[in-house]
Amino acid sequence: MWFIINILQTIILFSWSIFLILCVFIVLLFRQRKAAFFIVEKLWSPVILFIVGARVESIDKEKALALTEPAIFASNHQSNFDIPAIINQTKQHLHFIAKKEIKKVPFLGQYTAAMGMIFVDRGNKMKAKESLQKAGALIKGGRDVVIFPEGTRSKDGKIHQFKRGAFIVAKEGMVNAVPVAIKGTRKVNPSGKFRLRPGKVIVKYGDLILAENFKDKTVEDFANHVQQEVEKLFDSI
Repeated sequence: MWFIINILQTIILFSWSIFLILCVFIVLLFRQRKAAFFIVEKLWSPVILFIVGARVESIDKEKALALTEPAIFASNHQSNFDIPAIINQTKQHLHFIAKKEIKKVPFLGQYTAAMGMIFVDRGNKMKAKESLQKAGALIKGGRDVVIFPEGTRSKDGKIHQFKRGAFIVAKEGMVNAVPVAIKGTRKVNPSGKFRLRPGKVIVKYGDLILAENFKDKTVEDFANHVQQEVEKLFDSI
């Protein structure tokens, strides 16, 4: 029974996403970026979550709303539904760092590129660094960026070692970080499985971590500290 329901949900998810991607292309032709973000934040994210029965709540969201400068939102990564969950609960216009393979996916690749998302070639250190430097420039230009420092979705539900790439840019550019923990999306859609289930998703925000506090420390110190804060948030949910 669930298999049939999941097939129907997938068809609806795909159809709705393609329709909205086309809408985004149209508004971007007229350089209406605000309208494009409105489509993603108000029409795509909440509807996608509704279709799968994900009830998203946030804890300490005011910490994100109180930001006066752009920052990196560093989150654990458990499911494909982490992205719509964060978009749904964070009021900033968010940009995401994605693996370069996403760029080759029909419609989705063109959409993410058009929205100014950043692609990272994880197999080429030089190109990866260039992409991360681009992310740093975006942040300095006033845009908030979301990163999943684990590099991939967790298959066992645990938080794995944060990769240091994005933190090199954050440290060099003195970009502050906001730790974010997500719990519940793995139940909605586990990594690597064709399974959709309704469930409660919690997005919890931590205190702003100032990059200047790590000016005389290593990138590893910065990355490890952010990971520890994300783990504390995750365990407290």
